This record gives sequence, C-alpha cells and structure tokens, in this order.
Amino acid sequence: MGRLTIATALLTAALASALVIPTAAQAAIPNIPPNTQWEFSGLTYPDTNAGLTACHQEGVLLHQGAPTADIAWQCQLGNPDAGVWNLWILFHQP
Repeated sequence: MGRLTIATALLTAALASALVIPTAAQAAIPNIPPNTQWEFSGLTYPDTNAGLTACHQEGVLLHQGAPTADIAWQCQLGNPDAGVWNLWILFHQP
C-alpha cells in the first residue's frame, strides 16, 4: 500500500507540473531594453492555432508599418483578456 501511495503522489505531482509549467512559460515577458515599454494593443484572437497565427501575423504587420517604433510583439494567452490570445507590442520610448 505504501508504494501505491508514493506512486500516486508522484503521478499527481507530474500531472500538476505539466499543467503549471506551460502557463508559467506563457506569462514570462523577456527582458526589455531601456526606454521601452510593453503595451496591450487591445487586439484579441481565439484560443486556437489559427488565432495564434493571426495574432503573430498582426504583430508582423504592425512592426512592418512602423519598424522604428515597434521593436517587438508578443501573443499572450489570457493576459489581460481570459480565454483568448492578446497581442502585446514593445514600444520604444524616446
């Protein structure tokens, strides 16, 4: 019975970490250079592969439209709007 309890605890911990690690990785924001700021664009996309692709495509278009102003973009799931991909833009502050 002791081995079954240990095996159950290990399996539970493994499953919990499989759910927590991707969420933590998604929430991470990379280091940003001085005089820059992440801003939520207000644009959201469905929580699907197509929605994530559309989010990244919009980021590319925004960057190409103002390459000196838009430094980078990031699609975050559930931040700030839950259940959807949210487009964040890294702007340079002169």
